[in-house]
Amino acid sequence: MVSCLQAAPAQTADPVEDAKKADEQRQKTIQENEEDLAAARRARELALNENERAENSVKELDKVVAALRRQWLQEFQADNSEKATEAETKLEKAKQELKEAKQELKEAKQELENAETKLEKAKQECKAQAGAQACRGFCVALEKCQP
Repeated sequence: MVSCLQAAPAQTADPVEDAKKADEQRQKTIQENEEDLAAARRARELALNENERAENSVKELDKVVAALRRQWLQEFQADNSEKATEAETKLEKAKQELKEAKQELKEAKQELENAETKLEKAKQECKAQAGAQACRGFCVALEKCQP
């Protein structure tokens, strides 16, 4: 919590001018905090979407790999080496794509975690600013913030 003395603006010879400057600074800080919060929310939303896309990609490629594995096994058991080799080639390619998709998912999860951390930080900054404003308003109302 910000103490009343910390929240008090620098004093000049003109209390009205001091109040105007303090209010301008407060409004600027509020606007910056709101912009930071909005940006953090947008970044989190983008990260959520990317994470969902990556998860869906991994699920689909898991299915493709499983189907190609079955196809390869059938061709191998049928002693059809040409088709088994084709299926094996496709299977290896799908495995590589799956590996890449899992890496993308890992990165998307990290981005989501980072975005959530930034969002939480932006929320805390807004709360802290609101607390400082409340303290300043309370102190001014009680006229207890005299240096």
